[in-house]
Amino acid sequence: SGANVTVDGLTQDTVMTLTVSVTGGDLDNCEVMQMVEVDYIAPPTGFYEPFDLCPGDSVGLIALDFLPAGTSQDDYTYEWVYYYFDHPDSVEVVGHDFTFFALNDGAYSVDVSMVSPCSGTTTSNFDVDPDICELTIPNVISPNGDSMNEGFIVDGLNSDRYNGSTIRIFNRWGQLVYSSNDFGNSAGWRPDRDEAAEGTYYYILGIARGDIDLVINDINGPTIDEGEGYKYINGSFTLVR
Repeated sequence: SGANVTVDGLTQDTVMTLTVSVTGGDLDNCEVMQMVEVDYIAPPTGFYEPFDLCPGDSVGLIALDFLPAGTSQDDYTYEWVYYYFDHPDSVEVVGHDFTFFALNDGAYSVDVSMVSPCSGTTTSNFDVDPDICELTIPNVISPNGDSMNEGFIVDGLNSDRYNGSTIRIFNRWGQLVYSSNDFGNSAGWRPDRDEAAEGTYYYILGIARGDIDLVINDINGPTIDEGEGYKYINGSFTLVR
């Protein structure tokens, strides 16, 4: 009959010597030795990652940001749990796969366990926060010190999903008065009286986007644009004091 041998405490690949001794009967004092290679599989390591979620969108969460050498996704079991932001004591088991697609904001965690005969476990955690993904382009600014409409700012462009968006603003004579290669992370264009007079100004806005629908609110109302890469928008606005 067969026999199982359990080896604990390994931290690296090891070559072991297995000795089988037989006593009694016709094989009394028989001994067999065999060299056995034992591959060490490191236990999984959990991680934390935050995400932003647009309304009506989903975000893919993965249980492990890397797989230990010699393993695959099938070498683990997964239990995804969702924690409601407004009811932190309420939890719900929502999945058992390597990847989970979150449709709602909130906190998520996944318990990852190695399958038998290994016994390593870990937990990965995620915070999914609601994001304002619509962009609103103003048609009037009034930099007069009253803290209202003080500059040309595109609301929503400060989301990380739009990093690298560009802007070029020109006066009515076609002279460049402002530019930025990361407009969403800037303070916007806030000209003083000596820098810009009242009148109409023109812009070329380059929106850096991923593979999500782009919702833009401007003087013409909301529009939805599909596609990837930069979306360039030409328009104008009025500056009043």
